[in-house]
This record gives sequence, C-alpha cells and structure tokens, in this order.
Amino acid sequence: MDAAITTWLSSVSGFVFKTCALLFVVLNVGAVGLVVSTRSRELVQRWTSPWLAANLFLIGAGAGVPLMAGIAQAAVRAVSSSPPVVLQVHQR
Repeated sequence: MDAAITTWLSSVSGFVFKTCALLFVVLNVGAVGLVVSTRSRELVQRWTSPWLAANLFLIGAGAGVPLMAGIAQAAVRAVSSSPPVVLQVHQR
C-alpha cells in the first residue's frame, strides 16, 4: 500500500511540475510576443499585475507541490507497515 501511495505522489508531483513549467514558458513567451508586436505602454501597465500574479502562482505551485509530495512520501515511508530494520551490536 505504501509503495502505491509513494508512486502516486511521485507521479502527481512530476505532472504538476511539468505542467507549471510549460505554462510558465507559454505565458512569458506570449507576453513578450504581445508586447513586442503591439509596443503598447498601456498594455504593459494594465497587465503587469495579473502577469506577475500568474508567474508567482506557477512558480509556487511548480516548486511547492513537489516539495510537499516529497515530505508526504517521507512521512508515508516513516509510518509504513514494513518491518523495522534491526541493527546488530557486536560486542568485543
């Protein structure tokens, strides 16, 4: 059961990271292309705040979800039902 959970967490974190990275690139290439093609100062002033918010969201989600999935994987492994490792002490 713990292997299935950790595998699922890994796949979700990879999917979220790749999706956020792709959307980040598309958003910024689109914004640069729009500004260069229109050369409108009003466009820049109107859309800078939403553009920045979208960038911060994508960066936060792209980094935060894999980080939290890694922490969750560590927690699942720590409390898993697998038998504990027994260390043998050698006496002299």
